This record gives sequence, structure tokens and C-alpha cells, in this order.
Amino acid sequence: YFHGFTTKNIMDVFLFIINFIFSFLFKSVQPSVCINSVHHKLYPTPEKTSDLGLCGDWAELSCCSKEIAQNISNSNEEYYSNVPFNQCPEIKNLSQTCKDHFINDLCLYHCGSMFDPWIVSVGTGKIRKQRIKNIPLCKKDCDEWFDACKDDFTCSDTWYPSTFNKVDGKST
Repeated sequence: YFHGFTTKNIMDVFLFIINFIFSFLFKSVQPSVCINSVHHKLYPTPEKTSDLGLCGDWAELSCCSKEIAQNISNSNEEYYSNVPFNQCPEIKNLSQTCKDHFINDLCLYHCGSMFDPWIVSVGTGKIRKQRIKNIPLCKKDCDEWFDACKDDFTCSDTWYPSTFNKVDGKST
């Protein structure tokens, strides 16, 4: 008994303080890793923000090279290889606001290094050996993306290159 405190109270306070201190000293740090693919670096490294263009938010520990980031930043026609931004040009081109969300998605996928808990193996493919799966999304981000694209169109059930019609080797 110590000035109104029981031994249990003192022990509880002591454990709380120790837990509080250790939570700062040994806080859980997400490992930074890159997806194993031909479009990602082997491991994340710092890049100059200015070199990454629209992907500059990922410069601190980036899994994308300057070249990949510049390709994303300068992509006017295609969201991904043979996947056009403007999927229904006969109806309407993709709005810039909606396109900006897709570009941000490309930057996140190619340059982000925080996916470790969601990386899964996809075997021995030529392009990639891993992908991300079941990654949680924030409601706010989903709502913003939906609002940005709600008046835009897609003419494909999925955004895989094989689902588009081809004219002269280009998706239409």
C-alpha cells in the first residue's frame, strides 16, 4: 500500500507506462518491398520527386524507376499496355478528373512500396511473379473516384487487353 495505491494499481500504472514507451520505441513498421515484376525495381529506393512527375508522392521509397514514372505521367492514350483511357470514344472521351484517378492508381501500383501484407505469388509469369490481392480501400477514396468517373463510360466488362476489339493492333 503506497499513498492510497494498492500494489495492483501501481503494477497496472507501471505496465501501462512500459507499454506506452515500448509502443513508441518498437512501433510496428510495415516492411517496404516491391512487387516482383519487370515493371518494378527489385527493392524500394529514394528518387527525386521532380524525376517522378505525377508519381512524385512516392519518391521517398519508390518501387518505380524514373522511366516508368515518366511513362505514367506522359500517358495520354493508354491506361496500361493496350488498355485505352478512352474506351468509348464514339460516346464520350474519359474526363480529365476521372483519368487523374486512374493515373494515381498507376502511380500507386508501380511506385508504392507498402503492399507487403497483400502481395501474393502468381507463379512464374514472364511479366510478373507477384500481384496484390485483397488490399483494403478507404471509403473516401472509393467515393471520390466514383464521383470523378460517374459520368464516364467503359465499353468492356474488364480492363484486360484481351477484352477490347483491335484495329491495327490497337485496342478500340
